[in-house]
Amino acid sequence: MRGIWAPPAFVDVYEATFDTRWVSRALELADDMVRLFWDDTDGGFFYTGSDAETLLARSKHPLGGAEPSGNGVAALAFARLATLCGRNDLGEKADRILRSYAPILERAARVLGPEAVAGAWRSGDVEEIGVVGRADDPTVRAMLANVRRRYHPFRVVCRLDVGAATDLFPWMLARTGGEARAFVCKGSTCLAPVDTAEDLSAQLG
Repeated sequence: MRGIWAPPAFVDVYEATFDTRWVSRALELADDMVRLFWDDTDGGFFYTGSDAETLLARSKHPLGGAEPSGNGVAALAFARLATLCGRNDLGEKADRILRSYAPILERAARVLGPEAVAGAWRSGDVEEIGVVGRADDPTVRAMLANVRRRYHPFRVVCRLDVGAATDLFPWMLARTGGEARAFVCKGSTCLAPVDTAEDLSAQLG
C-alpha cells in the first residue's frame, strides 16, 4: 500500500495544472487499489495485495502513528475522487472504510486524522467549481486566482476548454459551451453560471 499517497497527490497536481492526465492516473491507481487490496468481506484495504505471496494473515492497520493510516488516506482520496469525477463506487468504498471507524470516533476521536477529514467530505458541505475557457484567457486566469485565494478545504476545481469532453467530470456535462464561464455547484445543484471574476467571487462568498 505504499502507493496510497499517489491518488491524492495526483488530484492536487491536477488542480494546480488542470492536466487531465493526472486525474486519469489517479483513477487508474484507485481502481488498482480496489482490485489488489480491497477486503470484500469486511471492507477496507489490506496492506498486502492479492498478487503477493500467501500470508497467514493480511493486516490492515486501521490507525496511523507517525504516518497516517493507509485506510484513512484511501478514504480521503476516494472521497475527493468521488466528488471530482462522479465516481460513486469510490465514494461507497470511502463510506465503508469510515463506518469501521465509528467505535473509535465515539471513544477517542482525537486519534483520527485523515479519517475525520474524509468523513467531513462525505457528510459536509462540498463544492464543485468548474471554469470553462482557455488557460491563457485573462478572465479565466482571474477566476481561478479568486478560487485559489480562498481557503476552502472541501471543494474540487476543474478547468475545461470550450467544447471539451466531460467524461472525467460528469457534473460539468453540457456546461462547456461558453467562453470564460464559471459554475459553482453543490451535489447536483449549480448556481447560475457567471462570466466575470467579480461575479464568481460573489458566489464563492
